[in-house]
Amino acid sequence: MSFSLLPHYQAICNIFATVFLFSGLYFLKRANKARHSQYMITSVSFSTLILVLYLTYHCYDLTFSIQGVRALRFVY
Repeated sequence: MSFSLLPHYQAICNIFATVFLFSGLYFLKRANKARHSQYMITSVSFSTLILVLYLTYHCYDLTFSIQGVRALRFVY
């Protein structure tokens, strides 16, 4: 299975998270708290998906190797 497309999916999710974040700010300024809450939850959901995609990509991408002190490689 190829994980090479995951960064592209991350970028798309990042765009959606940003749009929902600013839309939530817009509705907060308009005193529409219910819509603001919905948009913030959606934005956090997309941000969580970005984190999952990021961790998945870097967990399975074995082409990157860390050079240097063994203890630092473990921490990284």
